[in-house]
Amino acid sequence: MDLLETSSSLKQRHPWELSRCRFFSNLLKRSGVIRKSDRWLDIGSGDAWFSDQLIGRFGEAISILCWDKEYHPGHAPASPLEHPTRISFTQEQPSEMFDGIFMLDVLEHVENDRDFLLSIVSQNLIAGGFLLASVPAWPTLFSYHDKELKHFRRYRPREGRQVLESAGLKILRRGGLFHALLVPRLVNVLREKAGHVPPEHRHLGNWNRGRSVTRLVTWGLDMDNLGSRAFARLGWNIPGLSWWALCQKS
Repeated sequence: MDLLETSSSLKQRHPWELSRCRFFSNLLKRSGVIRKSDRWLDIGSGDAWFSDQLIGRFGEAISILCWDKEYHPGHAPASPLEHPTRISFTQEQPSEMFDGIFMLDVLEHVENDRDFLLSIVSQNLIAGGFLLASVPAWPTLFSYHDKELKHFRRYRPREGRQVLESAGLKILRRGGLFHALLVPRLVNVLREKAGHVPPEHRHLGNWNRGRSVTRLVTWGLDMDNLGSRAFARLGWNIPGLSWWALCQKS
């Protein structure tokens, strides 16, 4: 979760976050790109919940360095972690190389995304290493929500591919995510264009539904993402609300 969206009263993860974590952890497992003793870099890691979940899924033989410019020097985020000994934190770009890199919903926050990505790949990713990236899809869906989260852009599939390949990355798999959320987002964008003032944004950290509702919504998103996985397996590059790619450095 982005530190912009964290809440001191967080009791339940948002279904979007839960479903996204399941999708990417399953993708990583099926792809076989995470091996024991690997060290990964999680860029824009926020409260480090995603990294913590991955270590729980793949075993404590892997370790992850979480890098977020919003971290305070010497202080980890306040969110409790289940595997604190396998996760470390930095506010600055590290100097060492890593076996793999996560860049989930990061590039849209960077004004010069191509130069930023190139510096990461050249300085922090070993030859043959893997990079998993995701970005919000479709510029026509850019809205107040994006502005509030300090996004510079949303991406068409072609644009996402070009940015990744310009950094010397080979795309192994790619596809969309959260197809079912396209229509609700489009409705909100059209309402904004019609002059409707958007209500106060409900951050992921403000999710306060009970466990039953959370499970039901998460299940619905998981079913939607099963379709996303099938599209990707067939090579159908169909973006949903998000677009993702698993890449390897040449």
